[in-house]
Amino acid sequence: MNPIHDNAPSSRGGTTGITPARILVVEDGLIMARDIERRLVTMGYAIAGLAASGEDAIRKARESHPDLVLMDVNLKGAIDGVQAAQEIRNEADIPIVYVTAYSDETTLRRARSTEPFGYVLKPFEERELRTMIEIALYRHAMDRSLRESEQRYRAIAEMTPGYAYSVAVRTDGSMAIEWVTDEFGLTGLPNDALTNLQPHVHPDDDSAIKDRMRHLLSGQQNVTEYRIITDSGEHRWWRDHARPLWDEAKVRIVRILGSAQDITERKVAERHAADMQHEHRDAEQKVQGHLLEYTRTVASLLAVLSGGRGRERKGGGTSLALRLQGILRVFEAVYNRPPLEGIDRQLRRLIADLFKRIGTARLTYTIHAEPVDLDDLSMARILLIVQELLENAVHHAYAGGSRGEISVEFHRAEQGKARLIVADGGSGLRKVVDLRRPKTAGLQLVLHLVKELKGNLECKRESGTAFIVTFPLKA
Repeated sequence: MNPIHDNAPSSRGGTTGITPARILVVEDGLIMARDIERRLVTMGYAIAGLAASGEDAIRKARESHPDLVLMDVNLKGAIDGVQAAQEIRNEADIPIVYVTAYSDETTLRRARSTEPFGYVLKPFEERELRTMIEIALYRHAMDRSLRESEQRYRAIAEMTPGYAYSVAVRTDGSMAIEWVTDEFGLTGLPNDALTNLQPHVHPDDDSAIKDRMRHLLSGQQNVTEYRIITDSGEHRWWRDHARPLWDEAKVRIVRILGSAQDITERKVAERHAADMQHEHRDAEQKVQGHLLEYTRTVASLLAVLSGGRGRERKGGGTSLALRLQGILRVFEAVYNRPPLEGIDRQLRRLIADLFKRIGTARLTYTIHAEPVDLDDLSMARILLIVQELLENAVHHAYAGGSRGEISVEFHRAEQGKARLIVADGGSGLRKVVDLRRPKTAGLQLVLHLVKELKGNLECKRESGTAFIVTFPLKA
């Protein structure tokens, strides 16, 4: 026998579609068959054929490929309507709607086993018949679409790493495995874990699994990373991407499709990287602590050797001990600053502290600083430059006791650079001072720091003195 080819369109309704649905009428009463044919044509359907027996129905189904079969349950002959429907369903995906006047319980039970798309009781009205046909065509179209979608998903899932699965959701909320790819066997979990995952999950991830299920049953896609505990007691990380499928006809979620990948190696690598970063940060802080302690010791020794703690040399110059203590304060401020605190806040704090220590009531200052991103060492160099230039201005620009103001500006400049300006309105430096070969220890230190920044130092002498440092910002 030739098989029935199911190649007809899957969802063509009466007068609503572009092409009318083609219906095969199986009825052993000629008058009733003609009446049903007339009614269907009036409703806008096309007739794929009329059959009076089960054998004839199977043959015409193979020949005409109908969109739907209207099958009388009680047919005369060796094959009744139920047997004919079963044969057609075995060979093709064609929806069956039974037409019956009466049947015993055994026959109805057999009819239900063929999974019909509906029943119409004789005698029937046209509206009743049309409603049943449209529902059957719609349900068949939805079922086919769902199956095709699932087949596409499974075909793709078979080619993805990890495993893929489909879980049916029953009306009572319980679940049953429809299929799962062979890779699931590598997880070390029993098959029922797909429908009862909670006992196999690490206790710390228990709430994540509950949230996952709550999202899925409310119709939301979900991606969850969690640890499972295998039968051997091993902990493995999995990333589970699942989505629920909603059935419009049943008005509920009918299945959950998903795929999961073993991400244990990735998690181990992430943890290792975090541990390494933590160790590096601890080592860095330890080195900084040793350096600061070493600097404190040197500063204390130099203060003793210089003959007095904090004593200044003649001419207002800063002693080596005081300069070292100032450098120490800057590095402590930079490396012990609060998280995310930038150069603008550091400059304000440094200048306020410096004027509190060495300033006088006759001098005032202004600060205009932008929050420019700098690494710790560049920030420390800028603060040391400002510290030296401010001390120079306090001790030299207004040495005669005059009143005045000192200004500090720090901002972004053109072409990826930053600019620092320290200016005063005092008597200024002598014009014979050569910044390329400065003689004072303070300016020598400033020039050295500018070179370390790969920058440029300028000095303008008009109404006072302005030192300008321009340097490139790191990418």
